[in-house]
Amino acid sequence: MIKKEEMKKYNEAIECYTKLINYNENKERSELGIDVFIGYISSRGECYLNINDYTNAKNDLDRCIDLIKEKSKPSVTDNNAFLVRGDISRKLNNLKEKNNDQQQTIRDVLQR
Repeated sequence: MIKKEEMKKYNEAIECYTKLINYNENKERSELGIDVFIGYISSRGECYLNINDYTNAKNDLDRCIDLIKEKSKPSVTDNNAFLVRGDISRKLNNLKEKNNDQQQTIRDVLQR
C-alpha cells in the first residue's frame, strides 16, 4: 500500500510532467529533443505505475513506444519504455504483450 505522502509526491510529479509534455507537445523536436520528450512521458508513466494507475501508465508507455518507432535511430534509454510497459502488462495480466515487449528489448540490445 502506498503511503499518503508518497502518493502526494507522485501526483505532484505527474502534474509537473504533464505541464512539460503539454508545453512541448507541438514544438519542433530534433532527435535529441524527441528523446527528452519521450523521457517526460515515460517518467510520468512510471509515476502512474507507482501509484497503481495502470491504465494511465500503459497509455503513456504506449505513446512512448509509438514515438520511439518514428525515430530514425534508437537510443539506449528507449529500452526502458519497453521494460516498463512489460511490467505494466504483467500487472494487468497481459502476458502476451509483456513477452512481446521483452523480446523487443532483447532484439534492440542485440542490434547495438
